[in-house]
Amino acid sequence: MNSLSRRLVQTLTVILIMIPVAVLSNPAQASGSRPFFQLPFPCGESWHLATYNNHDDYDIDLTANTGRTSGRLILASYGGTVSFAGWGASSGWHVRLNHPGGWSTLYLHMIEPPSVSTGQTVSLGQRIGRVGSTGDSSGPHLHYEQLHNGTKVESWFNGSPSGITSDGSRHTGPLHVSGAQTGPVDLASRNCFGRDFSGDQRADVLARHSSSGVVHMYQGNGIGGFLYGSVVGNDWSGFDVLVSAWDFDSDGDNDIIARNKTTKDLHLYRGDGTGGFQTGTSRVIRNNWSEFDTIFSVRDFSGDGKSDLLARNSSTGDLHMYRGNGAGGFRTSKGRVIGTNWSAFDIILSPGDFDSDGDNDIIARNRTTKDLHLYRGDGAGGFQSGTGGVISSNWSVFDSIFSVGDFSGDGLPDLIARHATTRDLHLYQGDGLVGFLAGSGGVIGHDWSAFDQLF
Repeated sequence: MNSLSRRLVQTLTVILIMIPVAVLSNPAQASGSRPFFQLPFPCGESWHLATYNNHDDYDIDLTANTGRTSGRLILASYGGTVSFAGWGASSGWHVRLNHPGGWSTLYLHMIEPPSVSTGQTVSLGQRIGRVGSTGDSSGPHLHYEQLHNGTKVESWFNGSPSGITSDGSRHTGPLHVSGAQTGPVDLASRNCFGRDFSGDQRADVLARHSSSGVVHMYQGNGIGGFLYGSVVGNDWSGFDVLVSAWDFDSDGDNDIIARNKTTKDLHLYRGDGTGGFQTGTSRVIRNNWSEFDTIFSVRDFSGDGKSDLLARNSSTGDLHMYRGNGAGGFRTSKGRVIGTNWSAFDIILSPGDFDSDGDNDIIARNRTTKDLHLYRGDGAGGFQSGTGGVISSNWSVFDSIFSVGDFSGDGLPDLIARHATTRDLHLYQGDGLVGFLAGSGGVIGHDWSAFDQLF
């Protein structure tokens, strides 16, 4: 386990007056207009940052600290637009992203063609390719750069400078050069803010009031609590299922999918990145999903870089995957069965990449034993061999279990559960392996009984 995932859970005081409210807290931000860039890898992974003699100023070569480097996922350091995705003689397969304020990032030597295309909008943490050694490269690594108005500058990650300032031959900056591929620092990626609806790069919780149908957003403070609550939708009582669909239309902002309780049609509500919805939203994206009793999003489960939707058939119990097309719809009219007879589970959800292997996973609660089972995704729309083991026993005291990804701010996906009797919300922090951090499960909000859907 990396050091980030070991940090102590901060004690939070949550005050509820009609709606849950929490203590204000602001995470450290980078200076100036620089975007809050993240290490371009899945949350929790540890990477070595290096340079070498006669490398250009500010160039960084990244290699994994554990396991193989080749084939590892490369994620967007920040949201933006793909200005180039393709082949270059020296760069190999590579991607350049443009970000707000004249900033851009460069990702070189991918093992295969990028999973994004020129002109596409991508969100923070979206998959853009895999690490390789194509072009002018002596071995598997990611060559990475940050640029401002076309000029390379020192890369910052999570609000802090990397320390890579110059090539090794001039020894400016905190480099320790003794041959190729040496460098000053190892970093653990925190590129996992979770489902951010408000646009502040911290995970949020959405909740529908059972009597009024009003949908509230409870903005996360990035350390396992809440900043405040606000109304984002009036009278959503006409829907029987509400799903956090991540960035379903690939415009950089997180969205909601809702099923009409009468027609059973699926409606897409496109988020505007500031805690609201785009003008003209709520279009129907699929008709009559009446055969499904459970619908949830796993972000990208098929491995193509686009958000997908999973649904369980109420008659057969089979689990179907509907692959998103990255434009607010689906690739095909029919979903592919990825699991048979999942009727033994009363709750099914996805926390994201729960075991830190780079692929998104599913957690399901057995309706009889109330144990939690982890189904580890294989990154290609299926599950790893031998998956489905118990990761925690007897969660019978909870009537709702859901996840918004990393809610605690340690870079690892978490679970949130509502107690059936007290109706308090409890936070269970993932350990980045296949379980939860010792001592987690504390209360983060009191009496959420007013809500019939939490997501």
